[in-house]
This record gives sequence, C-alpha cells and structure tokens, in this order.
Amino acid sequence: MKVSFNWLKDYVDIDLTPQALADKLINTGFNLEEVRDLPGDTMIDLEVTSNRPDCLGHIGIAREAAAILGRNMKLPDIDLKTSTPSAAELTSVEVLAPDLCPRYTARVIRNVKIGPSQKWMVDRLEAIGLRSVNNVVDITNYVLFETGQPLHAFDFDKLSGKKIVVRQARPQEPFIAIDHSEHKLDSQTLVIADGERAVALAGVMGGLNSEISDKTTNILLESAEFEPVCIRRTARKLNLHSDSSYRFERKIDPVGVEWASRRAADLIVQLCGGTVAEGYIDVWAKPYECKKIEFKFSNVKSVLGIDIPPDVCARILTSLGFTIESRDNEKMLVISPPYRAEVTRPIDLVEEIGRIVGYDAIPIVNTISIRAVSPTKTQRLDTIIQQAMNQSGFNETITVTLVEPDQACLFTDIPRDSALRVAGNRRMANDALRCSLIPSLLQVRLLNQNAGNATSDLYEIAHVFAPGKPGQLPRETRQLAILSSSADIRAIRGALELMLKLMNSPQKLRLVPQEMPWFLPDQSAAVMLGDRKIGIVGTITPNIQKIYDLKKTAAVAQIDYEALVSLPMEPVSITPLPRFPAIERDLSIILAEEVRWEQIENTILSLKIPDLETVEFGELFRGKQIPKGQKSLFFRLRYRNADRSLTHEEVDANQKRVIETLEKTFHAQLRAS
Repeated sequence: MKVSFNWLKDYVDIDLTPQALADKLINTGFNLEEVRDLPGDTMIDLEVTSNRPDCLGHIGIAREAAAILGRNMKLPDIDLKTSTPSAAELTSVEVLAPDLCPRYTARVIRNVKIGPSQKWMVDRLEAIGLRSVNNVVDITNYVLFETGQPLHAFDFDKLSGKKIVVRQARPQEPFIAIDHSEHKLDSQTLVIADGERAVALAGVMGGLNSEISDKTTNILLESAEFEPVCIRRTARKLNLHSDSSYRFERKIDPVGVEWASRRAADLIVQLCGGTVAEGYIDVWAKPYECKKIEFKFSNVKSVLGIDIPPDVCARILTSLGFTIESRDNEKMLVISPPYRAEVTRPIDLVEEIGRIVGYDAIPIVNTISIRAVSPTKTQRLDTIIQQAMNQSGFNETITVTLVEPDQACLFTDIPRDSALRVAGNRRMANDALRCSLIPSLLQVRLLNQNAGNATSDLYEIAHVFAPGKPGQLPRETRQLAILSSSADIRAIRGALELMLKLMNSPQKLRLVPQEMPWFLPDQSAAVMLGDRKIGIVGTITPNIQKIYDLKKTAAVAQIDYEALVSLPMEPVSITPLPRFPAIERDLSIILAEEVRWEQIENTILSLKIPDLETVEFGELFRGKQIPKGQKSLFFRLRYRNADRSLTHEEVDANQKRVIETLEKTFHAQLRAS
C-alpha cells in the first residue's frame, strides 16, 4: 500500500517526519518497504497483511496513525445535493447471484463534463504510482485509495435497457476488457451485465463496451461488495489483476459501500459538474450484523504481562473504530467495526491494545512463570488410545482425508454417491472426502504389502466427513479405526479392552454378531458398550480384499470417537499386588452353534463364585471331530483368594459347579480339561 504523506495529513494532524511515522507504523505490525522523497511529497510504501484490508486505503492508515499519536480522525465532509428524477426512475438493478454479490449500490449522475483532472488530484495519484486518465476515472481511483472501496463508473448511455443485472456468465460468453484483452467466460465468473451483454467482470475490470470516454455525459456509479473467492478465481483464471480485485479478494467493508459511493458522487459534482439523481439503488441481500465481544480487563495482564488501565484500553479501542456498548470495573462489551471482520475474540482485542501501546513496553524479565494446565478429556483419551494400541502391537498411521469416490462410503450406511467431492476438475483421482477411516487403513496395508511387510497392524485417529441433511452442513466427526493384517479379531478386541481398562471405565465391551455387507457372515459384529453401539468389527470379504488388491484378508474395526469421549473415566484405584498365587483351569466344551460366548461368560459370572477372578476366552474350533451344527469352545478360568492360598480341592469343587451349570443350561459336553 503506497501512501502519500500529504494525503494522509488530510485526515489526521501529524507532527512527525515521514520516516518517524513509518517507524511507529512498523512497531504496530506493518512491514515497511520504503520511504521515498518526491517533489513536494513523500511516499511511504507499507506491506499490508491479508487480514487487514481496512488498511488498503489512506483513511485506514490515518486511523492507525491517529490511534498511535492519540489524535482525532478527520473524515471529509460530504454535502451531496440531488435532484429529481430519482435513481430508481432512471435505472434498475437485479442481483441474480446474491451469494456472490451480497450488496450492490448504483447512483446516476447526469450531464457530467469529461476532461483532465485538477493538478492536486493528479499529484496525489502520481505520488502513489497511478497515471491520470480523466476526471471521472481519476475520482473513482482516488476514492478507492482513500477508502479501500473499489468503484466503477459506466457510461450510462451505453447500457442496453438502462439497467444493471448481476449474474453468472453464460458458457463461452465473449468479453473484451478495458485493457483490450479478449476472453471467453464460464459460469463460475460473475459479471455485471446490462439488458443484453456483460459490461464488466465483477470486482475485477470493466468492459470496453461501457467505459467512460470523452463523449460520456451520463454515468452510473457502482459501489458493491463481492464474494472474495469468486473474485480471486476470476482474476487468476483470466490473469486479470487490478487494484479492485486485490481489495475484493481480501473482503471489503460492507457498510462502507454506500459512503464511498456518496463521496465519489460528491467529488464528481464538484470537479466534473452534473447533477446526481435523487436517492440510490441498494440491493443488500443480508444487512451487516455487528459482532459483540465480551472483554475482561484481566485478559491484558494475563497475556501481555503488563498492567494497562481500563480507561487506556477503552480509549485505544475507540480510536481504532470499536464501540464500547457497556462497561463496568471488570469487563466491557465491545462492538467490532464492519471493516475489522477478523476481530472476533477477546484475544484479538488484546492484540489491538498491545500493538498500539507498543510491544517495546513489555518488560524483559530474567524468569518466566508457567501455569500448569490439566489436559482436556480429549487429550487424555488420545494418550490412552495410543498407549493401548501401541502396547497391543498396533502402529499409528496418518493418512490423507481424500480417497477414491467409489471407496469413500464403504463401511458406512451412507449412499455410495453421497460423499463430498472436490469441486471442478482440480483433482483427477482421490477427490472424495472419506466417510470412514477403514479405506485409508486398507490402502496403507496395500502399501506395506507392496513393500514386503508381511505384518502391518495399524490404527488411526482422524476425522471423517458425512454429508449433511438437505439444507444442513456436512458433519465432521472423529473416528478410531484399527486393522489387523492377520485377521485377528481377538487382537482388536484385546486392544479395545485394554483401552477401556486404561480409561478405568466401568463399561464392559461386547461383540454382538451382526451381518454387514463388507464382512464375512460369521466374522462380523457390532461393538457394544452396555446397550450402546459404538462401532463395528469384522473380517473383510473377498470382494473388499479384491478392491484393495490384498493377498491376504484382514480384520478391521471402526469406533465412534465421540462415544468414547462421553464415557466416564473413573479415578484409578491402586491395590497391592496379590500375595497369594492363582490357580488356572482350562475348559473345552462342545455345544450348539447358536450359543454365543457372551452367554457362556454371563452364565458363569452369574454363579458369583467368590474366588473366581477372571473368565478368559481362548479359541473357537470347528472341524471333522465336531458334530455338525456344533462347535468346540476353549476358555480359561482363574481362581484366587486375597487372604490365603486356595487348595486344589476348593478349585475342583468350583469347576464342577461351572461344568454342571453349563451342561444344564446349554447341554454342553465336556471335551477336555
């Protein structure tokens, strides 16, 4: 942003040299490119960061200077006189793309006289590197560099139908810009059109067919707000970059649109003659809603480490254009000005106060104090998951969120073609946001397979993206996914049980058989905590295996992370190591195929044997030795008494009770012990 020192002094009293002022601006967050002496003036070239579009005009820089120097701002007086007929009687504005053009204003000025600009305006424009064109065009440029609001003047008599239509371009619509470059437009380009054709590229450049010429007598003055991404896309695609597009790409002040239009109209009447039609047309899709921030004065001390009196804090913010709606001894309610859309949080206000006071006012101390902060529940859970998975032999992966469209919805109930896609043709492959982490893990398994790693047990904690309901935004949630390259569902279950143990959660993990199209029928289950389903687990089908070109099958699981976060984490109780040894007994029984392990376990635990410590699943066997419709189940029981050593006779009695109960309840047959 090139600033004329003389121009700047129109808005604020400055008793510093240009270099001294530049030094103070550096201390408040601006980068200085150069200070150059000119005949009768000095140019200060500042680098303005993308989050400060309010400083892309002399008034914005003057506001900063006024706050630094403790002076008052002086804005130009506008005494705009209008006459009948009204603007609405002379023209009309129709905005067909309100999402791309939130606000569009138009004024009509008649009987202007086109000619050269006055010397003072030419000098100021030349000081910042602009050449003079004619008085009307120079005024629109002057107001742009005064306010940061781009304007455009159309030759009103060249507009077909005497109207403005803001719309998206038609496919292959021809357009010749004022720099005589020719273009074929597409539907992603926003144009300003009249009744027949495009007369300007919205926010970028005017058209040759409606430019101001020596013969122009009536003009339509445009001042508008355009969607930044749309303008950036058009400027880059057509390689047309202008001072206007530079500002629209960074978002302009939506409220200042009308003030800039009124200022330019006033200057045109003063310097070019003519009369302004009464009123103006203002198509505003959604009027600006101010942002209110509750600011505690204690924030300044806790962040900057220095005491700044509340009165000073309020004065600094007021000088920068913020409004204090209410205030007490501890806090104040601050309203952000529309040209500071990036200020939304209390920490942003602390930064504003700190940079105006000066960061050099913050003392350097030999010691620092650090306040210990307890980790959040999410952070604790992440650590627990990583510990449990790593201890169970699983390796963490970090994968890209984009996958192939035909794989994005696998392992979910989301319709195949519903995944969120990258717009346009920016990516030739992997252009869909995943709805499950499992496809990503299967791709990593394939990568390891191709690298010769026979075993690669994996897990990942990351976000997945589900399309929202009509009229709603997509849902972004976290998941935990696990892959066992040896197709060992028991290993996955063991890792999950260890995770719950480390969480010290009272909830018990259960795998309830449930058929799913991605898993083998007899190796597919819902992961349950109590009566709540938190995920799925299973061995992938040959079809899934073929999709990922895997030589061997794999077992996978996906767990709802939010469900884990909602679990209570009970305080850990420490107990001494057992003083007396345990006695373990193995059982192998033959029973009906439909009997689940969960039923066996619950039946044994229901006996409430005092010395029974654990019941552990061993393995499941089916084969020629086992009658059809039955299976062999192996499990282990561990007995221990906390106060003494158990005798084998006591354990034998308990074992007998267990066997008799299983025989009676499930018609189980003892195979071996």
